[in-house]
Amino acid sequence: MLLWSLLVIFAAVTEQADSLTLVAPSSVFEGDSIVLKCQGVQNWKIQKMTYHKDNKELSVFKEVSDFVIQSAVLSDSGNYFCSTKGNIFSWDKRSNIVKIKVQGPDGHRRDLVTAGVLWGLFGVLVFIGVALLLYSLFHKISGESSATNEPRGDCRLNPQEFTYSSPIPKTEELQPVYVNANIRTLLENKDSQVIYSSVKKS
Repeated sequence: MLLWSLLVIFAAVTEQADSLTLVAPSSVFEGDSIVLKCQGVQNWKIQKMTYHKDNKELSVFKEVSDFVIQSAVLSDSGNYFCSTKGNIFSWDKRSNIVKIKVQGPDGHRRDLVTAGVLWGLFGVLVFIGVALLLYSLFHKISGESSATNEPRGDCRLNPQEFTYSSPIPKTEELQPVYVNANIRTLLENKDSQVIYSSVKKS
């Protein structure tokens, strides 16, 4: 009696520690394979394992096994789960439900077109971003170069501004005129003296 009680307690603890889980894809395309994996149980704890679709039995195994659909069709869409029948050391279990949707060729092409459009938009956005970055860098460099050259242009002297800046002529410019006049006066006086002396001798 004590041994039986211990076995019942052990089975209950093991039942709480183990959980049955169905691992399966949620979406596949027509022609793809579907693999259903029922996990969370050991062979020595079960008498059989059963896979279900829409509450109908698909396949029964005497040990832990996977259920495989080689080539999926549209009619394979549905709600799947697995269950196990325990032995004297384990209770019956039932897994979570996984909804599988099989898409036709049109859905596959639509997904490809959608992916292509998204990648195209992403490429356009990247191109625009790079173009704007290069444009801003170019204008920044050109602005810095023009700002550097402006002070040099302001420091240059315009010769026309100083050519007629003073209306009064400089004394140095008039000096050669007075010198020429003095020389001319001296030459005229000398000629007159020579002529006069020649006349006096005759």
